[in-house]
Amino acid sequence: MNLKTLKGSIYVLVLMIIVITVTGRMVQVSQDKATMEAWVIRQNDLLKVTEVENQLEKVKNENIILKKQVSLPIREKIIQEIVRVFGSKAKEAIRVAQCESGIREGIVNHNNGGSRDYSVFQINSLWTRLFGEEFKSNWRENIKVAKAIFDRSGDWRMWRASSGCHGLLAENK
Repeated sequence: MNLKTLKGSIYVLVLMIIVITVTGRMVQVSQDKATMEAWVIRQNDLLKVTEVENQLEKVKNENIILKKQVSLPIREKIIQEIVRVFGSKAKEAIRVAQCESGIREGIVNHNNGGSRDYSVFQINSLWTRLFGEEFKSNWRENIKVAKAIFDRSGDWRMWRASSGCHGLLAENK
């Protein structure tokens, strides 16, 4: 073999090594890219699963709270609603409701003048002109109307008849 042929063979051999190395590297990069894409897809799937699991846990917790609220005795529900509606005046409102109805729904008292007092706060039927009829049969509405009446007067004077029990009239402060 002559030197020129040997150089050519070496040149071809080196060129083949380079091509094989580059091709091998390209295949490796392609495999790495596919592996990375598969990993990213898996991570996204895991994030979606985690998000769904978190939402499911939230719904479960909300259901637990709702079940507790549903199972509460009506008196506790009424007290919770008074606290929600009256805010900072809730303790006073609870005292008034206790004196008026024993914190019970559906209580109706007939007055001498022909009017009637209804439900938790024993709101007089004369208030139907301003607030409608619903407070008579809906204890939640009764509480809202009581708050509106309280806000109009700024104190508990509209519940003067039970002031000996609750002691919250302006004169008593």
